[in-house]
Amino acid sequence: AISSCWIENLSSLMKGPSHENNRTAKDTNEGTIGVFVKIADFNVDYSSPQTFLTPSRSIVRFGEIRLSCNLTTPSPTVQAFKVAMSDVRLLLCNSRYTNSYENARLSLAQRFLHDEDLLVEEQETEDSLSKHFVNLVQLDTFQASIIRSKQPGDPETRVNCFWGKISVLACRDSFSCFLDSMNDYIIHASVLTEEQMRVLRESPA
Repeated sequence: AISSCWIENLSSLMKGPSHENNRTAKDTNEGTIGVFVKIADFNVDYSSPQTFLTPSRSIVRFGEIRLSCNLTTPSPTVQAFKVAMSDVRLLLCNSRYTNSYENARLSLAQRFLHDEDLLVEEQETEDSLSKHFVNLVQLDTFQASIIRSKQPGDPETRVNCFWGKISVLACRDSFSCFLDSMNDYIIHASVLTEEQMRVLRESPA
């Protein structure tokens, strides 16, 4: 077993003031924890459903995301959070290209996925997959700071954003495919389905 006392330290930091000893509440409660989270090189993959009119597959690639803040006890009058991103790209394919290549590389894929989800065409490689996608939009850096204040006269929440260079690299056809895909999703999210329409008709006035 690994000996560690960080859980006890965290619990004692979050507890209220103790009156069982001679220490003051300030001595027992005050403390700061620095929280740093870093996520590097990951994708958010989305394929349009078969019911949508526009076939497409989109991948948002994040080179790096960093989140940081200081958690202070007792709660300070000003609390700040910071988010930073770099090398963000939006890739688009004008067909519902399967995830078979990625599925075949997953650990224990044979146990949890169907055989048809693991079919990879002969000589299919990562380079050949990239030919199906167009680099639509690229953002080199983005930073945001969120400041929450309890001081009189200050806004409760203040957000400061810094945008780096945004590059639109796609042609007209690729951008039209992206807009059509977004429109399909907006229509699906905002328009009532047949089942919802039926319930609405049958509901009492």
